[in-house]
Amino acid sequence: MKRLFYSILGISLLLLSCNSGTKTSQNSDTNAIEAEVAVPIAEPEPQTTVSSSGIPVKINAKEFMEKVHDYKNMTTWKYKGDKPCIVDFYADWCRPCKMMDPVLEKIAKEYEGKIIIYKINIDENKDIAQAFQINSIPFFLFCPLEGQAQSAMGMMSEENLRTAIKDVLKQ
Repeated sequence: MKRLFYSILGISLLLLSCNSGTKTSQNSDTNAIEAEVAVPIAEPEPQTTVSSSGIPVKINAKEFMEKVHDYKNMTTWKYKGDKPCIVDFYADWCRPCKMMDPVLEKIAKEYEGKIIIYKINIDENKDIAQAFQINSIPFFLFCPLEGQAQSAMGMMSEENLRTAIKDVLKQ
């Protein structure tokens, strides 16, 4: 009986480990995103710059506004980049986020020069997580050159990630 109780408790904690908000949603379908104006919060210094070596690039909220979308000053979606991108919202403590790292690195190398993969730590950039209403991670934002960005919440298989790249990013 104790084993059953501790097993259920362990599974429950594992399932809740990446919930970073008050409401949970396990929808892995892609949905259109509309940014909202967020309350300004002090932003950390840039973590890295764009890399041409086919690896995911860590950015902060300020760099996101410069390279992807100015969510504080624009009410409608307008992508600023010259290549489609995937933005991975993650946290260092999130096990599913860490499990996605090798998949994202593989995709970054394979699509080098065609798409950019950005990574944003939501613990260090809380304002952007609030602006995009990110309540569960990993959270992916697929940004095509034209049209609306699409989002996906939760872990994605490599196959599903490739499908999203093909369907949403047109690559």
